[in-house]
Amino acid sequence: MGYDVKVSLGHHESLAKIDKVTGEITEVRTKKKALTKEGDGLVKPDFGLFTRTYTDTWRVLHKDMTSLEFACACRLSLYAKAFTNSLMPLSDKASLVEKSDMLGVSVNMVGKVSARLYGFGVYGKWQEGIEIKEGEEYKKYWVLNPYLSYNGRVIDESILDLFKDSVPAKIYAKIKNR
Repeated sequence: MGYDVKVSLGHHESLAKIDKVTGEITEVRTKKKALTKEGDGLVKPDFGLFTRTYTDTWRVLHKDMTSLEFACACRLSLYAKAFTNSLMPLSDKASLVEKSDMLGVSVNMVGKVSARLYGFGVYGKWQEGIEIKEGEEYKKYWVLNPYLSYNGRVIDESILDLFKDSVPAKIYAKIKNR
């Protein structure tokens, strides 16, 4: 049997519950509301789809990249599809013009920049057995590293596995374990 109780706390206070049998004290964590009250000038965004960005990972990676490479990586993050982080229509079979348009560089720079971004682990390529369905056709697209950012509420575990040994994943793990 449980009880619902409404409690007002100061900013320096926290709520706890005590087990009367064992004497165990457990802090009760509450979810913070996004908005305080109506008319305060804040607008509640639609959180159906949003992009989660790991800024600390981006900052560390930025130190090792040229300005052009970093700009291209940021640009790619804008094109990530929800839940899969697919960079559709980018793939190894995409034309130089398609790659040039999405990276924002000349066709002469596409090879060099995309190779460096791949080397940094900014994007990956689907491995055997994992493909993204486009209509009724399966294609192997490039995928943005979810340890940099991901689009949507959740990310598929197979996508995380694809990047588990990447530079951004190692940076993320190091920052997370501080």
